[in-house]
Amino acid sequence: MGSSPCLNGILFALYSVATVAVFLALLVSPALRAVSHAPLRDLLARPPVPGVVSVLYSSEKAEWLEQVVPLF
Repeated sequence: MGSSPCLNGILFALYSVATVAVFLALLVSPALRAVSHAPLRDLLARPPVPGVVSVLYSSEKAEWLEQVVPLF
């Protein structure tokens, strides 16, 4: 027994609304912001806070470290 055309239209509309709702929820969720394409992320999220790395080193490594820090 097949579904009526009216029921098919209603189900299609419900699935479409659910799909759009899930897509919009993903756009605003923080989990997606971290992995989203950069232009989209820049439109939706604040810029990320830069991380700070503290390193304890000796005078023997000072010259080497000063050369490679700008590359990091």
